[in-house]
Amino acid sequence: MTKLMPSVLMRSKEPMTPPKVAEATQYSLIFIQHGKSVE
Repeated sequence: MTKLMPSVLMRSKEPMTPPKVAEATQYSLIFIQHGKSVE
């Protein structure tokens, strides 16, 4: 699941400002948690 994180961040064309980084990190953590239960 960790390998998906860089590709998700790469898709965002917006500059990675600190709020965006925090949001992306929080989202990826939630995504990983749900991804484990889904898979």
